[in-house]
Amino acid sequence: MSNELPPDIKRILEQTEAARNLKLQQDKLKYGVSQDWQIPYAEAIELIKNGAQQLHSVLKENNVAHRYLESVQDLLNDLEEFETDFFEIVEWIEDGEEIDSDEILEQIDNSGFIEGINDDAYEHVLELFYVDVNGEDVDTELIKPPVKLLHEGFARLLSARGLA
Repeated sequence: MSNELPPDIKRILEQTEAARNLKLQQDKLKYGVSQDWQIPYAEAIELIKNGAQQLHSVLKENNVAHRYLESVQDLLNDLEEFETDFFEIVEWIEDGEEIDSDEILEQIDNSGFIEGINDDAYEHVLELFYVDVNGEDVDTELIKPPVKLLHEGFARLLSARGLA
């Protein structure tokens, strides 16, 4: 009895691997990164940015208390700092600088953004709206999609960092 896979199974596995490699290449182009490990970080940045911007727009359009807008704006500002640090590292690597993995991990979160997520620093942005915004006459159906993006982005970032 042979351990060799049947030709049909081999072909399916090869096609699956080719599709995975194509997706990785497309994602690298989409996010402007060069290595596989950078993709989850870039995806997370995009999800968090989109969620926070959408949430900010919904709150602003509905004249919700400024404290909510300030919380979301703080999140956007912190994300921008993190994004700058991350893409600076991507550039260093692309320029051929020798950076060991410990230094990369340290520099990626130089701003403390991921640590803040892990320590629930932004939890008020996620949970507050489900509770308090109802009293502000904002349709929760407008709030749910951006908050879901934030949850997904935070989860992806923590997972990329090995904290989830």
